[in-house]
Formats: sequence, structure tokens, C-alpha cells
Amino acid sequence: DGSVILHPPLPGGTEPQLNLGMTLVHEAGHWLSLQHTFEGGCNFPGDSIGDTAYEAAASTSCTVKNTCPQQPGMDPIHNPMNYSPDWCMREFSTMQVRAMRKAWYAYRS
Repeated sequence: DGSVILHPPLPGGTEPQLNLGMTLVHEAGHWLSLQHTFEGGCNFPGDSIGDTAYEAAASTSCTVKNTCPQQPGMDPIHNPMNYSPDWCMREFSTMQVRAMRKAWYAYRS
């Protein structure tokens, strides 16, 4: 049980937009039951996390945008469960943290 990642997205690796270590954070999020922020696109239930904005597709840049204008909130480009470059990623939502804690106590501890 665990996560496996290749060397290029690790610190010092050869993947220039992904070599600050956030790929490991992203994979740990999956290990703790989180889905991608763009899961389900603009449709309910999205990523099944109530405080994560809907997003039509994965973000591959740090550009602020709203790909689901019929839904509240801007795309979560700063969220580690997206595909933004590492330097953009900096925050899980409050409810994502709660979901990870719940998964930890239910399945991992």
C-alpha cells in the first residue's frame, strides 16, 4: 500500500514545471481518497468535496480562470489535486483536509 512516482517530478528532477515535489503531495491526496479537482467537470458532484469549485478540465498553467461560469467560484489552480505547475500549488480546501483526516482514521491508521 502506498504511492509510486517516477524521478522526473521529484525535487531536482528533469520535469521543469513539476520538480518541486508537489506530485508526491498530489499522489498522497489520492492515497487519502481525494479525487482530481476537475473530476466530473462542471457537473454535480464534481470532486465530491463541497468547498472545491467545479472545473471543466485540468489546469496546466497558473492562469486564473472560470471554466464553469454557471457554477460558483474560480478554477482551483492552487489546489494540489489539480495539474497546475508545482509553483502554483499551495492549498487544500478545508473540506479536503477533513476528508483526508477521515480517510486516514478510517483506512490508514
